[in-house]
Amino acid sequence: MKRFFYLVIVASILAFLFSSCKKDETDVNDSGSGIYLGVIGFNDKITIYTSKGNKNLVRLSSKTQGSFDSFIDSNEIGEGTKLYHAVNVAIDKLAAANLPNDIKNVSIVTFTDGLDLGSYGESSYDSNADYLAAINRRILNETVKGLRINAYTIGVKGNDVNDYNKFYSDLEKLSSDEDNVMVVSSMRQVEDKFKEIAESLYKENISQSLTLTIPLPEKDQRIRFTFDHMSSPEYSGIYIDCQFSTKSDKTLKNISYHGIVGSQTSIVGTSKDSYHISYDFGGICLEDGDVVPTDNVREWYAIDGGGWQVNSEFAGSDNIDISTEQSSAAIMLVLDYSSSLGSDESDMRRAAKDFIDVLMGSDK
Repeated sequence: MKRFFYLVIVASILAFLFSSCKKDETDVNDSGSGIYLGVIGFNDKITIYTSKGNKNLVRLSSKTQGSFDSFIDSNEIGEGTKLYHAVNVAIDKLAAANLPNDIKNVSIVTFTDGLDLGSYGESSYDSNADYLAAINRRILNETVKGLRINAYTIGVKGNDVNDYNKFYSDLEKLSSDEDNVMVVSSMRQVEDKFKEIAESLYKENISQSLTLTIPLPEKDQRIRFTFDHMSSPEYSGIYIDCQFSTKSDKTLKNISYHGIVGSQTSIVGTSKDSYHISYDFGGICLEDGDVVPTDNVREWYAIDGGGWQVNSEFAGSDNIDISTEQSSAAIMLVLDYSSSLGSDESDMRRAAKDFIDVLMGSDK
């Protein structure tokens, strides 16, 4: 009896240690900045991704990506298309989520291949049209953390869709802008649209800070930093122009950006030694939202009589310090799992997982 008692104690201790060491794959710091993702599948039912911490939106990371992929793969195909209700639930989940204060973007990305069937039965409305109109008002008027909802719809017309105008009209009403409506003819194009949206959302939440350390210029020296591979600064399409003030105030003034988005018009430098000064260009990006390339940065200074001279003492990468910051975004991915997908089912799952891959960005 005593031996049995000891065995029970040992087994309990081992079980406790195992459970303590087995880390929940969704056990991440949900208070940090990043992309907060939720996924909803719909057919005649609504299936909502829920983490082991009972959250519907979870910060996307290498620890949580697997649970999203598993959810996308495990959702079953079924009859029915409760499209409207799935989008309405997505809005509810965004509104209820505990999100960080640096949220910059709130989005819903919806894919469907068919017309809605029966959503209004999940609501207090007497018709699908009334329910859709109410959801459209929510998309256009409600805010999350003070931000408007960016709603995107991707549609590929299934074989059971005979009324194309109705199909397009539904997608339009479930979008926040007509430019966010994407009707395509193949699943290959669906994958492309998913990636296009994901790249845009990722870029919107990335800002780059660039510190350039240069040799001490002459008073009132005009300077140009180029960021592409042009042999002459006159042909550059990505550059920053500025003017050095004086050694005493170390200011770059009259800053202008070309091919680059930036807000600083003057920057006070920091002396590194008696000969070098550093300048911090914060919050810059390319005009398309991508990061500024830094593999071929050159410094040029204007010479008397016109033209430019490259500063051979600016040692490129040795004088460049780059940091990238990610603000937060909340994204609900709403996916059609209706039987009308047929053989396109696997393509839809792959497109959704590729969407998440792109959102992962530098965290992969």
